[in-house]
Amino acid sequence: MKLKKIMAFFMLAALALSACSKEEAQTSGYADGELPSQIGAPGKEDEYFVWPLNIHKQTEYSPHTGKYFKRRGGFHFDTSGYYMSAKSPVHAVIKVASAEKTIRYQLTERDRHYKKLKLVAEKTAKMENFSAVLPDKENALYLISIEILDEAGQVEDTAVELIYVPTAEINAKVYLNKNKISKSDSLQLTLENYGPQELLTGESYHFEKWTAGKWKQLNLDMAFKSIGITVLPGKSQTLKLDTSRLHSGKYRVVKDVHNELRMKTDLAAEFEIK
Repeated sequence: MKLKKIMAFFMLAALALSACSKEEAQTSGYADGELPSQIGAPGKEDEYFVWPLNIHKQTEYSPHTGKYFKRRGGFHFDTSGYYMSAKSPVHAVIKVASAEKTIRYQLTERDRHYKKLKLVAEKTAKMENFSAVLPDKENALYLISIEILDEAGQVEDTAVELIYVPTAEINAKVYLNKNKISKSDSLQLTLENYGPQELLTGESYHFEKWTAGKWKQLNLDMAFKSIGITVLPGKSQTLKLDTSRLHSGKYRVVKDVHNELRMKTDLAAEFEIK
């Protein structure tokens, strides 16, 4: 009986970072109500990883033939994420039309040219799933592969995908084009990303006013477009602020940012309206 084509997919179960993440530990030392304009420092942008095309052709694996694996959306797998934290579990599941096929799973560490550095985990059997745990290492690149073998042990089809473990940090800064303005002046906020990951944000922000010795958030009921903004390492993004409803006083604008590992921080820049 002729086997039907099969489809493989990864469930890359990245562990959500809790309140004890590195990023939150960096900010937890600030006094009540204080927010920094900068967290971390420049120099991490060189760690940024750019996803390649045609990864099959850049590894030692046999090519993807399409005999069993279908390409979907440019990938061989449906995944929940390609960025993962160190020590995260990786679970690969393959739905097979027949249990008679032998399948070889491998998780390997790679250098930036995709050359194999180390075999992390491997299993060959007539099975439908494979589980492993990523090593405790940051700024590391891995490749997970699934090979369908015939009765003679020859590869009939292959599917591979990369996993990147970045350094679990946010290094960024916000600053204004002016620190003192009048009612008629325009104000711009710039977010600068020092790496090592993309920063994800939007157009939203909020104002706080220095009142009676503490910062008080203003409820201005501002509306923002619901769009995502990605700031690459070494790049910046500038937003025009609406200060039309603010009166004289000392203020700060607060901007939230997060990265691919779901780490989040708030940064603030102070200004004064005369």
